Amino acid sequence: MGSRLGARDGELIRFKFAGASLAFLTLLLAFAFGMSMIKHERRKETVAADSNAIKNFYTCVSLLEDPLRTKLQALIHEYTALRLEVAGQQSDRETFESALRRFQQMHSQMTDLVAEAVSNRAPLAAPLTNTLNEVKSGYAACLAAVRERLPDSIMLLLFTSAVVATMLLGREQAAQGRMQVASTLSFILVVTLAVCQASCENPPSDII
Repeated sequence: MGSRLGARDGELIRFKFAGASLAFLTLLLAFAFGMSMIKHERRKETVAADSNAIKNFYTCVSLLEDPLRTKLQALIHEYTALRLEVAGQQSDRETFESALRRFQQMHSQMTDLVAEAVSNRAPLAAPLTNTLNEVKSGYAACLAAVRERLPDSIMLLLFTSAVVATMLLGREQAAQGRMQVASTLSFILVVTLAVCQASCENPPSDII
């Protein structure tokens, strides 16, 4: 009788431990997935603000007189085209860093041309300077959003919890003497997809 009670107590402890592990994994997945969605929405807002900054800068430039207007418009066209090109392709780290250096050069060229307009006492000197600063700020915000990732410690905790929960689930089924293959595979698939969704970010050039 005592051995039966001891066996039942052991099974109950294992069941509670497995349940607690699954609940902890669920909490971690919800936390990581929530952070991932927040970052996704923040990126969308950053892209919208960045595109508006470029548009406002182009509008101010269009009100200047030649030859500065033509030079700045051509530079903005080239800058925007390069931004779209980099955002629309899968580039390696070296190509991405090369594009970043090119963007910095274009910013310097824009600054020189705006400085020339200011020195010539252009009537739009103030809004022209402000919109250029917005373009640079929008670019910096996009770059920061691209490089923002979930901490490695969170990802390690996620993967560890997923592995432990799967092992405990298999151990519980082994103790009961019956395997639920379909349910186990479905659990592994759902957890894998959730972890990948929370951890796998877009490539580094997705919004730059």
